[in-house]
Amino acid sequence: MNVSPAVLIAALALALGGCGSGCNVPPPPQSDICELPANAPRPTVASVEIGRRQGGVFTPIVADSVVELVTGGQGSDMVVAALRITGAGLGACTAQETILEQADGDLITFEQAALVTVPAGPDTVVTGDILLPYYGVYGALVRIRAEVSGTTAAVEFWAGSRDDVDAARPDAAVDAVLPDAMATDAAPDA
Repeated sequence: MNVSPAVLIAALALALGGCGSGCNVPPPPQSDICELPANAPRPTVASVEIGRRQGGVFTPIVADSVVELVTGGQGSDMVVAALRITGAGLGACTAQETILEQADGDLITFEQAALVTVPAGPDTVVTGDILLPYYGVYGALVRIRAEVSGTTAAVEFWAGSRDDVDAARPDAAVDAVLPDAMATDAAPDA
């Protein structure tokens, strides 16, 4: 097989020339998932709460509150959530499904995987972070629903602020300003 010197030089340059952005790149951020053993007993779950871990402390998401969006490792907006689970037989890895949806029920994204959990009191664990990419409108009312071993929880909240649009309850003041080009004159032309 005859290979031209130019092809050999090009192949050598590609092999030795570096990887661009492909070599030794850390994996993209993901939820704190774990491998649940096939024979793991199913826990008996009494309650599930949806919240966030901030500084290692679980804080429930309050209905009708504003939850700030977080910019993920690859630049997309996301809601970062966690679950506080109470029950019997909870281990260091717990199967769950968490859904982020619009208030009308349209799916935005979901995470269905076993999550790492840490003890948080008698018969209580808190999951690691659940990263839910957000593909909705800023300032919209959204809902997270979670299910663990047949027990469910849900909470509606306002997707946090970005740029000039702030999330607010419908009866609250909104500080978004329309550009002049979008302003309309209510008076007919004379």
